[in-house]
Amino acid sequence: MSTNTIVLSVTVGAGAALALLGFLLAARRRRIAKGVSMADLKQWFRRKG
Repeated sequence: MSTNTIVLSVTVGAGAALALLGFLLAARRRRIAKGVSMADLKQWFRRKG
């Protein structure tokens, strides 16, 4: 595995984590968080990746 591949995967991983964090914060702000379970998040991640 080349250095570029590692950097790319880390960047993508960080981007996904930030997107998920922003999504959770927005959901909590809108009081949707109660309707979003961990199972839903895992399904969402499976769909994204």
